[in-house]
Amino acid sequence: MIGHPIIANTTDYQNKILAEFVRHPLWMMWCSQLFDTPRSGYAHFGYTGKDVVNLYDHSKRVAKAACLLGKRQKLDVDLIHVMAGIHDFSEVFAGDYVSGSVDSREKYAQERHDWENNIVQALGEDGWNFYQIWLVYEKQNIAEAQLIWQVDKLEPLIEAIEFFNSHPEYAAQCHTMIKQTMTNVTTKIPHQALTNVLRKLQEDVFVQNDFTFETYCQWLA
Repeated sequence: MIGHPIIANTTDYQNKILAEFVRHPLWMMWCSQLFDTPRSGYAHFGYTGKDVVNLYDHSKRVAKAACLLGKRQKLDVDLIHVMAGIHDFSEVFAGDYVSGSVDSREKYAQERHDWENNIVQALGEDGWNFYQIWLVYEKQNIAEAQLIWQVDKLEPLIEAIEFFNSHPEYAAQCHTMIKQTMTNVTTKIPHQALTNVLRKLQEDVFVQNDFTFETYCQWLA
C-alpha cells in the first residue's frame, strides 16, 4: 500500500505515477495545508475550534466511503481511490467552498485555474496526470465519478450529525443544518446504498447519539 496521506487505508493502489507524485515536497506541503483548513460549514455554527473535519479529513472520508460502495458495484476502485482523494485538492489555494455560495461555473473556472497555474506548473507531468483525473471527475460522464459526487454531497450531512453529537451546545444550529442538508441531498443521490443511508438517518438522526463516520461506513459495507 502506498502511504499517501489522503488515500491511504482505503484500498491498495499500485501505480508508479502516484508513488512518484506523492513524494514531491510541494504535494506534502499542500496536504499539510489542507489538514489545517477546517470545513467552512462550521463557521455557520459560529464555531472556531479545531476538533472538526478539515479539508484533508473530508477527502479521506469521501475516498473511503466511495471505495466501499465502488467495490460493491464492481467499479474501478483504484480510480475511485485516487479521484476521490484529489477531488477537492485545488481548494488548498481558494479554501473550502460553502455549497451555494458561489456559482458552479465560477467555482469550476477557479479550480481549473489553480490546477493549471499552481499544481501543474509546479509539478509538471505528474501534476498534469492528476489534473486529467480531476477533469474526468468534473465531467461526470463515468460511473466512478458520479458515485464520488454523490458521496461528496452526503458527507456534509454525516459531518453535521457528528458535530451535533459531540457539541450539544450547538443543538439548534445543528438541527437546522441537518434538516436543510437532508432536503438538499435527497434530490441529488440516486444511488440505492446511499438512499438507504438517508432513510436510516431520517429515522434515527436525533436518537443515535453514538453515530460516527465509522457507523456510516458499516452501513455502506
